Amino acid sequence: MATAIKIDVRKYVLKDERKLPADKQTSFLFKPLGGLDYCEVQDLTKFDKESMMQLVEQGKKDGKKKDKDNFFAVPTNATRLQYETILRSLVGWENFKYADGSKCVFDEDDPAANMLKISTDDWIELYLAIRETNEVDGATAKNSN
Repeated sequence: MATAIKIDVRKYVLKDERKLPADKQTSFLFKPLGGLDYCEVQDLTKFDKESMMQLVEQGKKDGKKKDKDNFFAVPTNATRLQYETILRSLVGWENFKYADGSKCVFDEDDPAANMLKISTDDWIELYLAIRETNEVDGATAKNSN
């Protein structure tokens, strides 16, 4: 039986902040990715065969004898995957402040500007939380084959 996805906003508090009093915690507000966004983000993990073969050929010209010597050069787009996932999911935050204590305002008109305000460690944790929310459960995966 098909099940509709409920696209409600969820709050996520970073692990390091969970021990703080509730009024000191920052909450990141996100929605799970809808079907189209999820597919577009997942497309970033696909290897472009033509680009990969160009890297292999260039490696051969550079004196590398085996294709596996070029594997390190194949881009995986991991950073872009994280960026797009957060960009498409993040809808706000509460109690997010700069180091000087001033309030950091979420810019609804410029989602990319919001991404610049999140530290690398927080970005990774937030990405993993969003990804976990979007993972397909075993029963759904089994029935999709």
